[in-house]
Amino acid sequence: MKVLLLLTIGALLAGFCTAQQQPEPEWQRKAEQSHGTECVKACLHAAHITLEDANKLFTGGNNDAAHSRITTSVGYVRRAVDCSVQSHKAQKQAEIELRELIRRTRDIMKTLEFADQQQVGEAVTELERQRDRLLHSLFGAAAGATAEKKR
Repeated sequence: MKVLLLLTIGALLAGFCTAQQQPEPEWQRKAEQSHGTECVKACLHAAHITLEDANKLFTGGNNDAAHSRITTSVGYVRRAVDCSVQSHKAQKQAEIELRELIRRTRDIMKTLEFADQQQVGEAVTELERQRDRLLHSLFGAAAGATAEKKR
């Protein structure tokens, strides 16, 4: 009898926890399942949303979750650049939006404590690396030479 009661309570709790989970947002589903130009747009949109989520989490003091959102945002950028480079579509727009993401990430980084700045700085470096990939795809070897001169 006790075992049956425990199993029933466990099943109810499992059902309650499952019901509490929010469904995957439409923008997230699009970013993960689209291809070509749609992939670039959806992934960059998802990167912007997750970056702003990270900013809200930093403001709320939840730095671990914020760093996770930054990592997720960078992942969306990687996917966007991969889709853009492979399809040779939406490259100019992707580069413009990527520049904006880099600027916004730096702005967020400036508001953080030193330890958090270092981790977000690594994300900025990765975003710049992705931008260089995109520029190299757009302009070939000329972009690589320009990027080397800046360093």
